[in-house]
Order: sequence, then C-alpha cells, then structure tokens
Amino acid sequence: MTAATRARVRRLAGSAAVIALLLAGCSAKSTGADGGTVAGQLHGPGVSADTIRLGILTDLSGPFAPVAKQELAGSQIYWNQRNAAGGVCGRKVVLEVRDHKFSPQDAVSLYTAMREDIAGIQQSIGSPTTAAILDQVEQDSMLTMASSYAGNLLTNPYVVVPGTPYDVETINGVDYLTRARGLAKGAKLGVVYFPGEYGEAVLAGAQKAAEAYGLQLVEQQITPQTTDMTSVLAGLRSAAVHHVVLGTASAQVVSLASLAKSTTYDLTVLVTNILSPGALQTPARQALESNVVLSTNSAPYATPSPDAEKVRAEYEKTHPQEQPTTFVNLGYVMGVIYDRTLTKACENDDLSRAGIANAYRSLGKLEFGGVHVTLDFGKQAEPPSRETYIVKPDGAAKGGTSVLEGPFTSQAARDYQPKY
Repeated sequence: MTAATRARVRRLAGSAAVIALLLAGCSAKSTGADGGTVAGQLHGPGVSADTIRLGILTDLSGPFAPVAKQELAGSQIYWNQRNAAGGVCGRKVVLEVRDHKFSPQDAVSLYTAMREDIAGIQQSIGSPTTAAILDQVEQDSMLTMASSYAGNLLTNPYVVVPGTPYDVETINGVDYLTRARGLAKGAKLGVVYFPGEYGEAVLAGAQKAAEAYGLQLVEQQITPQTTDMTSVLAGLRSAAVHHVVLGTASAQVVSLASLAKSTTYDLTVLVTNILSPGALQTPARQALESNVVLSTNSAPYATPSPDAEKVRAEYEKTHPQEQPTTFVNLGYVMGVIYDRTLTKACENDDLSRAGIANAYRSLGKLEFGGVHVTLDFGKQAEPPSRETYIVKPDGAAKGGTSVLEGPFTSQAARDYQPKY
C-alpha cells in the first residue's frame, strides 16, 4: 500500500479501524487466485459451469439508501431479464448483495468476507466506501463498478466509473446557469460540499467553472450530519450569493431550497441528481421545483425511449408502491456495462479476473438507447464521458424530473484537463 493511498484513506474515512483493516487486507494473500478451466474457458473465483457471482456493496440503511435501493432494483431487473434469456455464455449471473450502510469500515469488512466467492463487483455505492477498498481491489484484480463519479477513481485500472465525473458534470451545470439562470460574469457562486471525494470533486468543478466564467467562488464545507441548512443559508445571504452548487446528499438540498423559499431569498441550487424518492411528495415540492436544477448522467425515468420503457414496465410491476427516479435507469445501465464486459470475456474464453478486466478495457464506446450519456472506456484515467443532462424536479412527471437540456458538453468541460 502506498503512502498516498494511506493518506487518501485517512482523509476519506477518518478512522484508525479502516486503516487497520486495509493494512490487514494488503498483507493477506488471496486464496481465490485465477486458474483452471470450465467448459474450455479460463476462470477465476465466482465462476462455475453454470453461474457467475457478482458482488453488490450498497447502502440499504444509510444516508443514500433511498436512491441506492432503486439503483439495486435497476440492476436486478437487468439481470433477471438477461438470465431469463440464457444468461452470459450459458451461465446465470447471481448478485451477492451486502449493506455497508455508507460506512467505509463496513465496506472493507464486507469486501474481505466476499472477495473469494465473486468474479467482480457490479456496484460499489459511494465515493468514500469505494476508496476504502481500492488497494484490495487492485491486489485482487477485481473489476469494480463504482456507483460514484469521483474522477480520481479512474486512476485505478480495476475501477469502472459509469459516467461523467462530478467535476466535469459541475462545470456543465454552471455553464447552464450562466446561459439560462442569470449567473453573470463577476457574480458570486457558492459551493457547499461534504468532505471526501464526492464533495471535493464538486468543489474542483466549481473552482474550474469559476475560473472559466469569471465568477467569485464562496466555499463552505459541511458534514453529512448538517441536515438543517439554516446557518448555511445565512452565510450565503451575508455573502450575497444567489447561485450555489451543492456536493451533498438529498436532505441538504431539500432543507436549503425550502429555507430559501420560505424566506423569499432568491437562490438557485445546482446539484448532482441525488433527490430522494418521495421528496416531491412533501411540502418542499414547490421550493424544489422553483429553486433547484439537477445535473445528471442518466435521462429522466420517464424518457420516451424503448429501453427506458422496458425498464419502467418491469420496475412498476415489481415495485408498485415505490416512487421511482432515474436511479432505476442507472442501475439498469450498470448491468448493461457489466454484461457486455462478461460477454466479451466469454468470447475471449477467459473468465478469470484478469480476463474480465482486460475485456472491460477493450469495450470502447457504448450507447444506451437514450437512457444514459454515451460512454467511452478507451483511455484509463480519462473521463468516459463529458456529457450532462440538465433536469428539473417535476412533481407532475413520472419519476420526478423532466429534461431542461442535454445531453450536452460545454466548451469549458471540453477544455478542462483534470489531474486525477
């Protein structure tokens, strides 16, 4: 384990327990090494003659549980359909789901417990939780799809980032504010963010956007425990900030938009698409619809495309009481990406972990029928996309959002050269 990685884990997880677990993982030799053949194909852990097992490290009971459950449902829908059609090279794909509660400590221990029994990680929810397992992922050659758009994850050759990174997405969002929401050159742009890779990536994008568009940046870091944004709004008002970017969770978005609306303060809130299902069924609906703009990699849930309609039909049949969001689409897209990776590995007769990782690196450009931005995995440590949808909360739309613009790429996002 490198000194840089230890520093990153300390900063993200802030826990001696996590560091101890990681050090133990780094010194442990995997007993599930690649080797052997099944039906004439190389294979590794998690692969048998009739199954391929993939891990899911998700947040079913922590701060991102509402959207994580929908993302999981989207992936389950995809694999149920794929398995019904014969699976991948005659094998059924089985998802092993574990709840880390958005805890880096739990993510490490759960990964350690399951790593000998799976071929790869289909979903790893969260930036700090994914960062906590990075060294072990690389040691194990475990292809891991992050449910995160933190750009520095791209430097790990075994991590898949399934969309436009947060910093690039933020630049596109600020571009939209300058063209459509009155953010003028010389004005102040607020950025309120969590510590850790997600929040700091949003901060990096806001800094680049402020430079590109001639804005004055007003920064404020908060913790996930700050769910009452009264003091944050007071700080924005005192600095005369009327446009703010949030690198937070849904609770902070709802609180800030509601407070601005109730105090008649003119504030436009830009945030990555993290509104929880049901937020528009609360008294905050009017504030969210009038004050909030969302940047996102996935098209709205109600997008009129054949692929989106197929996902909707199955989700509404299996989850009739749920309020869906675009995260159902994202989970489905993640299934598509991993399926195409496994299919390519199967064509290469190499379902070892190294073979699965090599298959991913050869995927190139992927399109998703209007459900998601186009992705190109051709270059490591490069954003797989620089496109963004801009959507708005919309209580009248199935899924809670409707498109304002996109997908598009701003000139500032094209020019941006991130140093991941």
